[in-house]
Amino acid sequence: MKPERLEFVGLKSYSEPAVVDFAALSKAGLFGIFGDTGSGKSTVLDALFYALYGKFPESSIEKEDFINAKAGKMKVDFTFSVTRGKTVETYRVVREQKDKGTAKNLPPQKAVIYRIDGGREVVIAEKALEVTAAVENILGLDLDEFSKCIVLPQGQFSAFLGLPRVARLTVLSDLFSLNKYGRSINEKISVKLKELRLDSADYLGHLKAYEEYTKERFDALDEGVTLAEKAHAEQIVKLSKIEEDFNDYKQNYDRHNRLLLLEKELEDLTLSKDWFDSKQRSLDLYFKAKTVTDAAAESAICDQKIADNLS
Repeated sequence: MKPERLEFVGLKSYSEPAVVDFAALSKAGLFGIFGDTGSGKSTVLDALFYALYGKFPESSIEKEDFINAKAGKMKVDFTFSVTRGKTVETYRVVREQKDKGTAKNLPPQKAVIYRIDGGREVVIAEKALEVTAAVENILGLDLDEFSKCIVLPQGQFSAFLGLPRVARLTVLSDLFSLNKYGRSINEKISVKLKELRLDSADYLGHLKAYEEYTKERFDALDEGVTLAEKAHAEQIVKLSKIEEDFNDYKQNYDRHNRLLLLEKELEDLTLSKDWFDSKQRSLDLYFKAKTVTDAAAESAICDQKIADNLS
């Protein structure tokens, strides 16, 4: 958040309107608001708190009569900007409170917050609580967070500077309410530590089943694996030789079976030859007999012809 302009009246000692032009002051870089004690420096911050949140921090003046009696009412008008990435958003919040009642029982305050877009003011919220909610949404901080992050309470700064390191850390922790985050972190760490311990116990339980596997046993097993690999290599060589011998035996076996088959065929052919030889002999005898018979028949015919011729 970057303050641009603050105008207020009727707050504490300010019975007349007061204006703080932060935009003009910030052009020179860093700036400071100086004055004697009681001159109203803190009231500027109170006006800023009230404009944004409609009330003051617990350590401030909320329990006192903060509306100037002469003014009769209080009004704050605060313009600020917020940068989101490369975009600058400008807002203006106005609150007004009448002095009728007590600090604990005041009439409802009037409040409105605008978004300034191209010089045009667009109303975002108009009721006090809705305006506060809109501011918290824009800034991302509630009153307590804003007061502790933006403003170091009076009286703590000089004491803080004189403290040793550990004490300064304690003050910062108290100042910014870091204890609750520390407790939260400790709780998360405790839960995570408990989970890790349970996981560790679980892993140790699993490892216990392997506690007998010492380095010596591992080395022995490793040596056994080496011997087994060597024996396996030897068996592969033997298997190769056996396969080679088997192929030779198989070839001889096949030759033997082929020889037996050929011998059987030869035996069958031998038997067939004897049968053919006997048939051949019979056929030869037949042809011889036929030749003799044919010759006798021709001789008889010749004899008959001769006899016929002689008669």
